[in-house]
Amino acid sequence: MEFATVRRDALLVYTTAASGGDADEFVALEVVGGRVRFSFALGPGGASRLRVDVDVATGAWHRVVARRDGRGGTLTVTRCSAGPDTCESCAGNDPKCFAQSDEGDFR
Repeated sequence: MEFATVRRDALLVYTTAASGGDADEFVALEVVGGRVRFSFALGPGGASRLRVDVDVATGAWHRVVARRDGRGGTLTVTRCSAGPDTCESCAGNDPKCFAQSDEGDFR
């Protein structure tokens, strides 16, 4: 997803389990304090929350890639220099643009 915002707090995506699913299952992508936070839960027992320390509330374009794999997940946030088609890449597991949660790593 590519987006530009000046808001320090905003909900980008939120979804819950399908009808008849566990009420504790959800996936959320939000801006909290100017940083992107990816949260997800697969039922009772807590939620995983990932955050990358990139200020996205600058009005500039950013690309966010959030992935969930089982109980683990990854979050990548990069800047886009001149719009959504000119985004930087994140080298490997660079903590400046990448965060990872392994299965059972609930924060």
